[in-house]
Amino acid sequence: MANIFLNESSDKDCIFVTLTFKMDNNQFQREIQEIFRDVFENSTLEITAITAPADIHEWDSLTHVLLLSKIEKKFGIKFSLDDMLSFENVGDITKAVQKKTAK
Repeated sequence: MANIFLNESSDKDCIFVTLTFKMDNNQFQREIQEIFRDVFENSTLEITAITAPADIHEWDSLTHVLLLSKIEKKFGIKFSLDDMLSFENVGDITKAVQKKTAK
């Protein structure tokens, strides 16, 4: 279950409420798995933290960039080139997403 934090501010007659959902590791993994399923067009694809490019035949350099682009968009983050080159498996990607969304 996600934690919900409310941040209320008022501006005359308007009230702005910001909802922030804090996801746990399993939730991040599920969201990332859905992106993998979409990119690889495989609705039954199962990934784990140790899933690496060698484990998925279609995971080449171009697909790697596409995956990371979709993950950036989904979570509202940006990876540096160094980040992109350092990821060795799904666990590395998940940890980076968690770190960047915690800020």
